[in-house]
Amino acid sequence: MSVDKLLSFDILTPLLPTQKKIAGILSAYDDLIENNTRRIKILEKMAQTLYHEWFVKFRFPGHEHTKMVDSELGLIPEGWEVKKLGDVIQFTNGKAIKALKEGNYPVYGSNGIIGWTDKAKYKNGIVIGRVGAYCGSLFYSKFGFWASDNTIVAESSNQKFGIELSFFVLQDLNLRRYAGGSAQPLLTQTVIKEIPVIIPDIATHKKFQPILQNIWAFKINLLNKNSNLRQTRDLLLPKLISGEIDVEHLEISKEDIAA
Repeated sequence: MSVDKLLSFDILTPLLPTQKKIAGILSAYDDLIENNTRRIKILEKMAQTLYHEWFVKFRFPGHEHTKMVDSELGLIPEGWEVKKLGDVIQFTNGKAIKALKEGNYPVYGSNGIIGWTDKAKYKNGIVIGRVGAYCGSLFYSKFGFWASDNTIVAESSNQKFGIELSFFVLQDLNLRRYAGGSAQPLLTQTVIKEIPVIIPDIATHKKFQPILQNIWAFKINLLNKNSNLRQTRDLLLPKLISGEIDVEHLEISKEDIAA
């Protein structure tokens, strides 16, 4: 289609006051989404800071009375130990999916969610980008999901090393620097499993886990709210523009939308 042909079409446009009201309604949705996104980033920062305080700087509850001992990774608290990632995390390669379809389970590629399906291959875990531009990317899913064949999936296999703690440890490692490959970056299970990491004692892990789970639950709640807001906004848009929903006498606030 040519530009001239496109510009020749007649279109129906609402009166300016109606346009402003439509814009106000849609902007209210966008503002709420943006506000929730800011809150999500704050929660992520809180979780990251907590992890660094406890497991990098070793300023966990009771650290003042804990002796530091030598290890292959330097001084660590007594009762903690150094193990290879493969000893505490189960790694499997993702599997190609024949076709995306309607469903409740996200399908992860190396750059995040690429679609949905009606069947979950994993209950919960961490998706690691395995190859290419997104090599080393990380995504945590608390619920069922599918992971494509350009990813590696990490699942917890040790009571001292829960899946949430695993996420922050993997994030801190910057896995991309462990990638090989001449044509493009490539991560393999073999390499990842050999990386040494510090494992806390079970008492410290038990204190950390519920705090992090509460932060994550709040984050997931906000993500779900944003998803609902986007869906509602996108459903409203064509109805508002076409006049199917008359906004002339409609008064709506952000509080109404948030509710």
